[in-house]
Amino acid sequence: MPREPSSPKDWTQPFLLLQPNLRIADAPGLDPAALVREAARYGADVYLANGGGLVAWYPTRLAYQRPCPGLACDYLGQVTEAAHARGMRVLARIDATKGYEDDYRAHPDWFRVTADGHPVRVRELVESCFTGPYWQQFAFEIADEILTRYPVDGIFFNAYRYPTCSCPRCAEAFAAATGHDLPRREDWEDPAWRALVEYRYGALAEYTARMVAAIRRRRPGAILGVDQELVTDDPRHSRESGWGPALTRTFDLVTAIAFNRLTRPLPRWIYQAGEAALMGREGFGLPTCVLLTYSAIFGNRRAAQPPAQMARDIIAIAAHGGSPGVALSGTFAQEDRKALGAIRETHRFLRVHRDLYARMRPAANVAVVYSQRTADYYGRGDPWDRYLSEYRGIYEALVHAHVPFSVAELEVLVERGTECAMLVLPNAACLGDAEAAWLDAFVARGGRLLVTYETGLYDGAGRRREDFALGCLGRRAVETRSMAGAYLRIADRRLLRGLEHADLLPLGMERPYGGFGPLAPEGQPSEGMVVFTKPSPDASDQRCDLMVTNPVTNNVPEFSYWEGEAGTPGLVVNRHGDGVAVYLPWMAGRLYHRYGVPEVPTLIGRLVDAAMGWRRPLLTDAPASVEVTLHRLAAPAPRAAGAGIRAATRVRAGARRGGDGWMVHLINATGLEGKPLPDVVPVHDIEVRVLGKMRACRALALGKRLPVTYREGYSTVRVPRLASHEVLICQR
Repeated sequence: MPREPSSPKDWTQPFLLLQPNLRIADAPGLDPAALVREAARYGADVYLANGGGLVAWYPTRLAYQRPCPGLACDYLGQVTEAAHARGMRVLARIDATKGYEDDYRAHPDWFRVTADGHPVRVRELVESCFTGPYWQQFAFEIADEILTRYPVDGIFFNAYRYPTCSCPRCAEAFAAATGHDLPRREDWEDPAWRALVEYRYGALAEYTARMVAAIRRRRPGAILGVDQELVTDDPRHSRESGWGPALTRTFDLVTAIAFNRLTRPLPRWIYQAGEAALMGREGFGLPTCVLLTYSAIFGNRRAAQPPAQMARDIIAIAAHGGSPGVALSGTFAQEDRKALGAIRETHRFLRVHRDLYARMRPAANVAVVYSQRTADYYGRGDPWDRYLSEYRGIYEALVHAHVPFSVAELEVLVERGTECAMLVLPNAACLGDAEAAWLDAFVARGGRLLVTYETGLYDGAGRRREDFALGCLGRRAVETRSMAGAYLRIADRRLLRGLEHADLLPLGMERPYGGFGPLAPEGQPSEGMVVFTKPSPDASDQRCDLMVTNPVTNNVPEFSYWEGEAGTPGLVVNRHGDGVAVYLPWMAGRLYHRYGVPEVPTLIGRLVDAAMGWRRPLLTDAPASVEVTLHRLAAPAPRAAGAGIRAATRVRAGARRGGDGWMVHLINATGLEGKPLPDVVPVHDIEVRVLGKMRACRALALGKRLPVTYREGYSTVRVPRLASHEVLICQR
């Protein structure tokens, strides 16, 4: 049925987005209505259409836009009309990031230049300057022309970022704002470089606010979407693509990209799609669309993703509260069609059960906290090694231990508060005084905190502190020392149940000999670094374990042993007020992310359980390769996204309560390790136990009810076969 005029509230319910990202070669004979019909056949509610900028896909009056060669129709107009007739929404795509060589020759000041004064070319195109007319004038005029002419539901910006430009205009603007000359290179000891990082974040946030205001003036119900990277393999990219907390303050909808290319670095990170949905939906409290690419490799856009990987990412987005989007290179007439069926089938499943997805509400009472400030000011030139590997390893450990959890961004968490009872900070080194005070107060009123390595040993600007910013840890920092080749000796097995098979854990690599390769440079974060600590004077209720041994100094077999202990614990559990703080002064996450040390998920899961003192809301014997998510199932009446995010005044352990039962996702990634997921190996006879008494359980993928037994406070079902995914609806 035809659509009514859209409003931001339309985006709060689950939807499916498709983007036929058209090529100039697709223009001759293009049938917009047929494309919309095909998108509808794939289950799409939202059509992301080529609009303007580098190429205009409609009859434009703006002289600087190039009409698409060979296009004989008003593509954008006809797509909008056909989509609205089917009840679909339309976003118009704009790309202001590049121009043509003849434009550069006529107006070189419009374009980005390097520190050496050379233009930045992308094959036959030239990158535009963020402070120049492409961004500051033309983009606004293009958006206004589209919104004036067509009833589109929003504008979407491609390649939304502010890369460094050394043109005179950028240098003058930077100097006027900061008092510094524009730096020629990345140097974290240079105040000008540090100022540039903050300046670009602020400039892009200010630009976003102006663009949102311009769109709303022209059409109050329209939204702005951008290809934002909330999470990325290289946090340095975020320095160009914007500070999430600042950008999202003006958004009605987060549109994040999570392109699972085959060329991504090892160890492969398979959780980005779901992580982005979690960050937007629960971290920022906004409805979130996560965009995937159909292309396997950007250099070979017409090669398709493995179908199992595409299906897994789509389901993972929905399982974490997001709305999936898929971008195709060109039309649906693909030379490599292997993943098209996966899109159709997963979209069909999500459409059939849309009412249930609209009723999903957060249930996790544990949140992993991401800190872009730490990635910047502590990670510096190597944020992957110094920060991201620790964050991802802790994330993986919780997934593999099947602990339900959410994701939060540190700055937003402190600003808005949380309903979670436990926060996990993987090496969140950079904490401002206000953030540290908030975390101390969170623990004092009953919260639980788990932090690792150098969390709180740097201020918000990345300057090393003399001691921890967090008083709740009950420890004083003595020094950070390389202990490569050392071990962690287990003393109290009651505290660390599940590790009965071992008396120790590896802390890091032993000192190699022969051709085994060099150690990480002294003083660089690695799995062998340890923060040595001593008790704070006021610490009174504290337990220590995982005592650090002295390193093995020679791993030739005859000499591969240690002598004595280093005199510092690898685990501290400290009671602070009504809450508990748990401290691991080493990089447990990095050890797991890089090397897969199997004891790490057991350790992290056990520490969460011990700190919470709870009965987990969900238990399962599924293998670690099966990701499990848990949501409350609300009553059928819908509720706006983001509700329930408020400043925490009281901390309560256990799952967030309310609703008609549980919605449990099981997402199977059992297959070839270390490679893209070409197919999945089915898993059989999985036990799932949810807290409370349930009267019935439906398995949506299997299409049948499962028997429920109740014992010792848990309702138990057995999933006879898990293929790619399963969704259990457990009703009270």
